[in-house]
Amino acid sequence: MHLIHHDQEQQEISRFLLKFIQHNPGDEYDLDYVVRTIPDLAYRAEIKAYPQQSPEWGMLYFFGKNYPGPPYGQDIDTSGMHYSMPCCIIWGMKEPYLSDKILDSFYKWFDQSVRVVTLPNAGHWPWRDDPAKVNRELRSWLSALEEGYL
Repeated sequence: MHLIHHDQEQQEISRFLLKFIQHNPGDEYDLDYVVRTIPDLAYRAEIKAYPQQSPEWGMLYFFGKNYPGPPYGQDIDTSGMHYSMPCCIIWGMKEPYLSDKILDSFYKWFDQSVRVVTLPNAGHWPWRDDPAKVNRELRSWLSALEEGYL
């Protein structure tokens, strides 16, 4: 999240979230816009139907409380974003919501090992876009963890 305070590209990518950060229960929002980046049309329809069948206030409350909005340019305390366990991050390089620049900072967040796997043809939901590769990478990481390599 620190990236958004100091990176214009991330601020521009995140501009669409501002209306969700400020959302109040009952406010209208454009579901077609929300699901626009899901390439699988059947899954897109499923995700679009979900907020219509379940209360959306939880998701939108999360954005409002956890995602930083303007004013940007602040130095925020990220000490709570430091973890003492091994981690495997599987990142879709077609991620539409977060800048790839964040990849450079993952190693700072973990005391132990962090494995970052990038999938060139996956987006925000890599397990949907390339499930075989995600499963293979997770199995590999879990095996290395179990064998004490991480």
